Amino acid sequence: SRRQRQMCIRDSGNLIRIRHTEELLIYSDMSVEEIFAAVGMSSANYYTRLFKKVNGMSPTKYRSVYGKRQY
Repeated sequence: SRRQRQMCIRDSGNLIRIRHTEELLIYSDMSVEEIFAAVGMSSANYYTRLFKKVNGMSPTKYRSVYGKRQY
């Protein structure tokens, strides 16, 4: 249905943002708030919940677990 396609497109767009966020958390010195803005998310609360749903941890915890790395 049209609604299912719209949800799928939105979900895939969010997953792309999450993957980009993961890279920025590991490889950049940007703050979490700067990363949220860079990937186009205006609501930090919503995006943190979404990130936790995908990764099982907050963005801050993700960064502490996977640490800063060089390209």
